[in-house]
Amino acid sequence: DLLAWAVMMFVPQVVVDAATQGYGDSSPPTFAWSTIGCSQGHNYCGTLTFCLDGSTYGYRMAGDSTCYSPGPLIRLIAGNTYELILANDSNAGFPTNVHTHGLHISGDAPSDDVRIVVPPGESHAYTWDLDANHPGGTNWYHSHKHEYSEEQVKNGALGLLIVEDNASDFSGSAPAWASNELNLQLIKQPSGGAHTANGKSAETFTVTPNEWSRLRLSYANYRGSGT
Repeated sequence: DLLAWAVMMFVPQVVVDAATQGYGDSSPPTFAWSTIGCSQGHNYCGTLTFCLDGSTYGYRMAGDSTCYSPGPLIRLIAGNTYELILANDSNAGFPTNVHTHGLHISGDAPSDDVRIVVPPGESHAYTWDLDANHPGGTNWYHSHKHEYSEEQVKNGALGLLIVEDNASDFSGSAPAWASNELNLQLIKQPSGGAHTANGKSAETFTVTPNEWSRLRLSYANYRGSGT
């Protein structure tokens, strides 16, 4: 199971940046949407490629050779229709698809239909149509091809999905501190009690003293792996 939260916290002191601690690469980048070449009726489009790096699954963005695990952070804005082209790298070796948690969209094709199958070397165009009143929130996406999903997800085929704050979420505008985001994805490893934080052995953030920060947190714990 995986849960996602967004909480606010008051930070009284500075935390050292992860880059100075040798905890590995920086966190996955933000997925880049485009307005060019989209199918009719779509405001934004982009390609996300399911990939395999050694024994680790993940996702690759157009023009980037890195197989990110967890995958790129995907950001959406209410009132828009998105065309996500999921490509399955032929080297991944197994069929896949993509499923979201938290979006108020159709569960039928071409939207968030878990019955869709994308074989290796092929691609599929998903449509995510967000109503203008869709609430903002911290959500997630992951592989959901039955018979393969557990193996793919527990080895990195997942990522954060954020719907930006909607004016209807607040009585007025969002507070200024809401933009001070700290995005954290905790993932329980397939064996033992170890966890990773944003795909690394540990994660720390640089924050400003005496200011509020917004922690967007998701936690993945896989069935059959213990507690």
